[in-house]
Amino acid sequence: MISDETDAFGNPIPSPYSVTPAPQPPVPVVGATTTTTTTTIAAVVGAFPATTTASAASAPAAMVMTAGDVPPPLPPRVPHGILTVTVLQARGLPRTDYKLKDSDPYVKLAVDAELVDAEKLAKADPTANVAFAQTQVGDRQDAVWHETFAFPIYDRRAGGASPSKLHVEVWDSDWPTADDFMARGTIDVPAWLLADGVESALAGQNPAELNDMLHERQRCRVGWLPVFAEDGKTPAGEVHLDVYYLPKTIVQRMQMKMESKTDKVKAKADKVKDKLTSKLVHKLTDLTASKIKLSFGKGESERAS
Repeated sequence: MISDETDAFGNPIPSPYSVTPAPQPPVPVVGATTTTTTTTIAAVVGAFPATTTASAASAPAAMVMTAGDVPPPLPPRVPHGILTVTVLQARGLPRTDYKLKDSDPYVKLAVDAELVDAEKLAKADPTANVAFAQTQVGDRQDAVWHETFAFPIYDRRAGGASPSKLHVEVWDSDWPTADDFMARGTIDVPAWLLADGVESALAGQNPAELNDMLHERQRCRVGWLPVFAEDGKTPAGEVHLDVYYLPKTIVQRMQMKMESKTDKVKAKADKVKDKLTSKLVHKLTDLTASKIKLSFGKGESERAS
C-alpha cells in the first residue's frame, strides 16, 4: 500500500500499514516431470543411483495403482496330507517331586520339528503354520483326554514329503511354579502306520518305500506309545494314541467333490434365478401391456364422447 505523501525528492513514502506479499513457489506445469536424486544404494541392490521420478505418467503402467486396486488373493495351498492325532489316555506315568497328590499331566505334540522349537514358534506367532498342539490338563497319572488334533502337512522339498516323526512329551502342570517334565516318546509315522500290515515286511523297513506306501491310501492305527524319562532309557509309562493319515490324493479327491457339489449348487441357484427373472419379466410385460390397452381404450372413449 502506497501513501499520498512524498519525500524531499518526490518519491512516495510507503505506508506503515503496507504488507509485503510473501514469495510464492513456482506453479508446477501439468505433465512436467520432476526428478529427485537420492543417495546411492549400491551396498544393497547393486551399483546404481537411486533416482526417483515424481511423475506418474513416466512410470510403467504395472506400477501405477489407484486407491481401488486390490491385489488378487493367493490361491489356497493344498496340503501334502493331513495327519490327525487323537490323544486318548495315559497309564503308568511317574509321580513328580514326590508329591502326595496325583499329578496333573498334559501332552505336547509336534510333527517333524523338535518340540521345543515348534512350541517357541507357535507361541511367538499363533497364526503361523506350526505343527504343534497341547492337550488340556488331566487330573491323575492315568489321565484320559480324548482330544483330537489335525496337522496339515505341506511339501518340504521338491519331491514332496510325508510326515516322518511325531514327537510326544508328557508334562505335569505345577502352577504357580514351573511345570515338571514327566516323559517323552517319538513315533516314526510311516513305520507306525504300516506296522500292522504286510507292507512293512515287504518294504524291508526302507524309509523311501514306506513313504511311498504311506501315500497310496489313507491309513490309521491305534496303539500304546512307550514313553521314557529324561535319560531316554528309563520307562515312564505309555500314552494311548490314534494316528490317522490322509494322503494328498484323497485330499484332492475330497476337494474335487466339494468343488463339484459347489458347482452343482451354484448351477441350481442360477437356474432358480433365471426362472424368477423370466417370471418377473413376463409379469412386467403383462402389466405394461395392460396399461397400454387401458390407455388406448381411454383415448377411444374420450374421442367417442
